[in-house]
Order: sequence, then C-alpha cells, then structure tokens
Amino acid sequence: MNIEKHLSIAGRLGIRSIPAVAAFVHGRPADIMLMGAVPESKIRAFVTRFVGRDSGAILEEMFAEIDGLMQRGCFYRCIRALCKNFEG
Repeated sequence: MNIEKHLSIAGRLGIRSIPAVAAFVHGRPADIMLMGAVPESKIRAFVTRFVGRDSGAILEEMFAEIDGLMQRGCFYRCIRALCKNFEG
C-alpha cells in the first residue's frame, strides 16, 4: 500500500522507514516486519518464518524474479513479487 495515502495505517503498524514488509497471520500483523534496506539473509529468515522450513525452492524462485526486476529498475514490482508469495 502507498503509506503516503494511508498514514494512519502506517502509524498503527509502526512503519518508520520504506520499503516495509509486514506479515499478517489470521488478519493481524505478525510481531516482526522488515523496514528499510535489509540484507538477503534477513529476508530469507523472514520468509522462512512464515512460509516454513521447506522454503528453499520458493526463495530461490522469488529472489531470481526480484533480481531481474531490480536490474530493470522495477522496484514497486519487486515488492509485489515478494508479497505474492504470502497470499493465501
């Protein structure tokens, strides 16, 4: 979501930096989120926590897609690519 258009939601979630990625469990924000530029190891740990231990193939596919998008300068599409892996 565009936090500039939804400042109150960003405030309730405690978002202080962008990009920010939050996981939701049963419709409620989880107790962990990623904010700002983070290393790949933190992204892997975040994804593994919510996808499960067998997330290697999912992560490799996701990072390959995101890497290609980043190389083309498609930063918002990178966020969409990351989020689609968490949709129910």
